[in-house]
Amino acid sequence: MVVFRKAYDAALTELDSVVRQLDELKSREATLRTTIKTLAAQCRADGIEISEPPSPPLNGSLAEQIRVVLRAEMLNPLRPNELMAKLKELDFDFGKYRNPQAAVQMFLKRMTDTGEIRREKNKEGKSAYRYTRLAERLSAQFLNTKIKPGK
Repeated sequence: MVVFRKAYDAALTELDSVVRQLDELKSREATLRTTIKTLAAQCRADGIEISEPPSPPLNGSLAEQIRVVLRAEMLNPLRPNELMAKLKELDFDFGKYRNPQAAVQMFLKRMTDTGEIRREKNKEGKSAYRYTRLAERLSAQFLNTKIKPGK
């Protein structure tokens, strides 16, 4: 019995490590996309000829891209309008949404309800959203409690 418990704990620890690494890679991808876009604009403004960077479009659904942005901004909770601005900076195509703001709000609510993200107050005291690490979610699940969104 103890052997299974140790194996279970080791697997949880490894899963947390892998998810953290994936989070870091997704965050780095978002940062690099923004950096490349900014540097390309500056080069063009200075008359420096550059080739178009091989920038594949963002893969995944709106929900997945919200996760990418919130992971990248993990220490800085974002308001919905800030989140939308970040998605636009990353060239997310909102074309298929009649009301993109409503779609973003809907996904934020669903993710908050599942504990994937938290609603908390930002520096200005306004509601903003922050990604919840897997370890936080697993701890809450292990303790049989739900992560409560900040009010």
